[in-house]
Amino acid sequence: MKLALTSEELAAVREYALRSEDCEQLSEREFVMDFYDLEQPVTLDLVLEQDGARVDGAAYLAYDDAMDGWYMRESIENEAEVRRALCQAGVLEK
Repeated sequence: MKLALTSEELAAVREYALRSEDCEQLSEREFVMDFYDLEQPVTLDLVLEQDGARVDGAAYLAYDDAMDGWYMRESIENEAEVRRALCQAGVLEK
């Protein structure tokens, strides 16, 4: 799916991803971003492009006490939910 972002929003996503310990840079333009502190924790795989971001993966996360770790619970299939997560995490303004 494609996430429409302005140049300012793209810059904000890149800046957040580069400084957060819960984000991993996979290439010059691709980032995996985990947001554990949201009401519904989320993981996103975003590829930043000139006119927005390509969402290569997005899912809600759940914590498993027995495994002492996070796992992907269900996929996120729409742009509005991805944008909502980025706004709730403070990456983008609402």
